[in-house]
Amino acid sequence: MTVVAKLVSILLLLLCLVRRGETDGILPEDEVYALRAVISSLGLAPAPSISSSYCAWNPGRAYSIYIICDCNYDNGTICHITRITTASIDLSGGGIHESISQLKYLEFLDLGNNQLSGSIPDTIGDLQALQTLNLYKNLLTGPIPPSLGKLSSLKELRLYRNLLSDEIPKQLGSLSKLETLRLEQNQLSGHIPLELGNLLSLKQLTLDENRLNGTLPGELGNLGYLLEFDVSSNNLTGELNQSFARLRSLNFFSVAGNNLTGQIPNYIAKWSGLVSLNLIGNEFEGKLPEEIFNMENLEVLKVSDLRNTGFSIPKEAKLPKIYNMVLRNCSINGSIPDDIGKWPSLRYLDLSFNNLTGEIPGKFKDLKLSTLFLNRNMLNGTLPRWISDAVDTRLDLTYNNFSKPLTEQKNPVQQLNMDDILAMRDEHCGDKSKYNSLFINCGGPKLKEEGHEYDEDNSTSTFGKDRDGKWVYTCSGHFLSTTSNSSDYLKNMTCGVSENSLYRTGRLCPVALSYYAFCLHDDQYNVTLHFAETVYTKEEDYSSLGKRIFDVYIQGKCRQKDFEIKGWSGGPNQEMTLEFPYTNVQDNLLQIHLYWAGKGSLNNPPALNGPLLSAISVIPSKPPGKKLTPGQKAVIIMVSVFTPLLLLAFVWKMGWLPSREWDEKKIRVQTKDGKERYVSLREIIKGTGNFDLQKKIGEGRFGEVYRGDLEVEGENISLAVKRISQNLSKKGKKKSSESQQEVENDTRRQIFCLSLSHENLVPLLHHHCEQGLHLLIYEFMENGSLDQALFSNDSDTDPKPVKKIKLDWKARLGICLGIAKGLEYMHQKKHMEIIHGNVNATNIMLDGDLNAKLSDFGLACLYPDDPIFHYRQKNSEQLQHLAPEWTDLNMKKTTKADVYSFGVLMLEIICGRKVAEYDPSSKSTKSLLDDVSSAKEMILRLVDKKLTMSSNKERRQAQESFELARDCIKVSANDRPTMSHIVERLHEFTDEGDRSASQVDTHSIEPQAESLKEFTDQGDQSASQVDTQSIQPQT
Repeated sequence: MTVVAKLVSILLLLLCLVRRGETDGILPEDEVYALRAVISSLGLAPAPSISSSYCAWNPGRAYSIYIICDCNYDNGTICHITRITTASIDLSGGGIHESISQLKYLEFLDLGNNQLSGSIPDTIGDLQALQTLNLYKNLLTGPIPPSLGKLSSLKELRLYRNLLSDEIPKQLGSLSKLETLRLEQNQLSGHIPLELGNLLSLKQLTLDENRLNGTLPGELGNLGYLLEFDVSSNNLTGELNQSFARLRSLNFFSVAGNNLTGQIPNYIAKWSGLVSLNLIGNEFEGKLPEEIFNMENLEVLKVSDLRNTGFSIPKEAKLPKIYNMVLRNCSINGSIPDDIGKWPSLRYLDLSFNNLTGEIPGKFKDLKLSTLFLNRNMLNGTLPRWISDAVDTRLDLTYNNFSKPLTEQKNPVQQLNMDDILAMRDEHCGDKSKYNSLFINCGGPKLKEEGHEYDEDNSTSTFGKDRDGKWVYTCSGHFLSTTSNSSDYLKNMTCGVSENSLYRTGRLCPVALSYYAFCLHDDQYNVTLHFAETVYTKEEDYSSLGKRIFDVYIQGKCRQKDFEIKGWSGGPNQEMTLEFPYTNVQDNLLQIHLYWAGKGSLNNPPALNGPLLSAISVIPSKPPGKKLTPGQKAVIIMVSVFTPLLLLAFVWKMGWLPSREWDEKKIRVQTKDGKERYVSLREIIKGTGNFDLQKKIGEGRFGEVYRGDLEVEGENISLAVKRISQNLSKKGKKKSSESQQEVENDTRRQIFCLSLSHENLVPLLHHHCEQGLHLLIYEFMENGSLDQALFSNDSDTDPKPVKKIKLDWKARLGICLGIAKGLEYMHQKKHMEIIHGNVNATNIMLDGDLNAKLSDFGLACLYPDDPIFHYRQKNSEQLQHLAPEWTDLNMKKTTKADVYSFGVLMLEIICGRKVAEYDPSSKSTKSLLDDVSSAKEMILRLVDKKLTMSSNKERRQAQESFELARDCIKVSANDRPTMSHIVERLHEFTDEGDRSASQVDTHSIEPQAESLKEFTDQGDQSASQVDTQSIQPQT
């Protein structure tokens, strides 16, 4: 045989072998049928032709579907389908056929990133060989079939970005080989099954962007191999379980956007491999553990809205790999550590809504920051030059105390402060109010709707104002979307059938959106906010799954927490309004704040987080007068006839007619020589001239204070009578029915105060309450307040002359000790803990022997205010009296807040200066705290010049007093002493028992009634609060 013939024979043999291999591999008929049904149900067009010989040529990818056969069965004569992939080919309208269960050898099924609809067939649970199931990014609905728990070989399950609902089946806990479980961005509800704690091989667990509730099961702590854990944007409650300390393999941990409570656990710092930690948008309290600031591998750290008494970032914090750090509204105080400027990887830094002081560290100039948010702090000083040159950095420095802006800025640096807002109001309004209504079409043009002209509001800037200067808005924060720009601040309704033009546009801000309306008449208004969700609307891009949740503040008070537009309106592109009737406008200023606290969607496209507002309308609560109709005139005539009778009935019901109880009720009082006498309630009321305005000595949130002068057995006695109104607050605003419980709680406080008895508290002699008449009767303090004694003596223009009192050094130390002893008593009341909350010179009274007595303990806040914006409205003196932790009124306060205020007051007593005083020569406000901080060893120069320090003993006492006061005003509450320790130290360098009364000027005029302002609530100046533990026994 020739060589050529041999070669031909070999080629024919090989061809036969190949041909045999192609034709011998037969696909069983049941799989042929199932594969045809599956392909048809998917909606492939054109679709491949499926027959028993389909696998013979092993075509792999054909007609946008990738099918793999395994023909290694029965010596290569039988084939089975092991892999099907149709990912990312947009099979709109298709679904998954239940006959897929006949492909029993299927190991890999990937139908992800299509537009498949319908439900997941239960029969998939029969695919015992299945190792990977990818159905992500479809429009699948219905529940997750419990039958998936039978897939004993399954390692990867990805069902994210669908419309799946109902509970997560507990049967998934039987998938012992499962390594990846991704169910995020669905509509799943119910609790997280504790059975998931049995998935000991699990490395990735993502359940975020659902509607899960309940607590995090402690069994999840068994997942020792877990690398990624994400349950963000749900409705989870409870605390982080201690069992999670065992999750030491974690790289990514996120529980953001839930309602979790309790402390942030220290064990997080022991997750040494952690790269990303996201805790924003919860209800955590306490400090952020210091150890977290030394996690060497951490790249992302996000925490917000921590409720605590304040903490500082450790000065030696070391996060060498940190890239993104958000610590927003965490009550952080102190200065920004210089070492942050040494973190080479840092690009995104958000420390907004805190209590930071000092200057921006100079080392920040070495960072390559893309974003720097320091807004709403108390930073000061001059802005460094590098900030104006940082053209590639997104900046927000608003609402701080920086000095004048830099000139020739390359980067427009925002430096807007609340003072600037008020200056705009004053500039536009002058001395007169101008308007009784307000209408703004947020994000849209000027238009007329419902008979009103709505102002245009279509600027894409973070700050804008009305052309006429009637209002301004501010916008802060950064969208989570990486592709967002300034055009995203304005949103249009892209679909929907709204007939109202107000809802066709809206203004969107990432974190905080604030509107300030100027020149409104001081009155009550109905404030209406208009909303429509025009962003999270579409199913095809999964944005319909998005949840926009934010808080609504009106006039500094949180009026609606965790507000979700779609949840209230019933769906996307649906109109709705929030109405706030009888809103008080004072000082011609209306403030509307919308604040995103980190709840709602974080990762859901298009990732445009934050408040969204369509329009604002403000009209008077009482409509303007109109011409009377004949019917209205008839009503007026009838009212005029019956008015005397109605008035008489009303006076009787309110208790203003003589009551027998007034004669029967006897109140024990003391004469000047210490003798006890009893007077009737009628005599006391008569002593006030039946609450004659001439006897009125003050007005506060609870009502009015009158001086009652009585003659008892030939002796004159004076009392202070506070008349409480149960229907009116400071400005006469009627309380809503939902505030009735607050009134009842307040009554309990008054009764509780009767039990307080201490030589350094103003005595509450009697509490009287009958229908329409609610009285508190106090002992009269003849020497007035400490504020008058310290600061009112040298003013020739004081319209209310008071008794001139000279306070020598010994008297001042005695007053300090008296105040300290009064606070010690309150702080250590058996089974109780009372926080005064407003320790200042106005609330310290002096009796005839100059003994100091605290007043207004726990009576000044019928309506406690807690918004993060409200403290910005206080003037600098009020703010400096309060501990740093008071600037976030949502936080639970401790007695250490009183210690801080005591320290400030002690400095005022020593120095004879108010904590903040206007200096005409420099036309600026001088801060006593700043002077004390900078004085150092020259501190004695600050002692009141009216004092004569005649001995080394007195100078030593002054030095030690300054040191004690400095300890009291430390930024961290934990670093301050207790009142018991303060009393002990004061005893060490004072002669309490031998304290002589200070000299009273015998040529002084008689004290005026206004010297009893201590019994008023001090208006908006008061921040007093009885801690919630002051009524209920501690457990």
